[in-house]
Amino acid sequence: MTDLNVGVGVHYLSLAEQPLYQDRFGWRPADYPHAMRIGRQTVSLPLSPKLTDDDVEDVVAAVTRVTSG
Repeated sequence: MTDLNVGVGVHYLSLAEQPLYQDRFGWRPADYPHAMRIGRQTVSLPLSPKLTDDDVEDVVAAVTRVTSG
């Protein structure tokens, strides 16, 4: 996506990757491999009222291209 000029970010880390849960409950990310994998594969797409229609079309085109194979 970045190569297509669409910024993305990983914002959904599993709870076990959050320091609070590690410190308070002793959770370790390796104990929850499915949650960790899903969290790291979930990306945030650009979302803003400032996006123009052309920007939105660029995001849609990039997502289509990346997910089409």
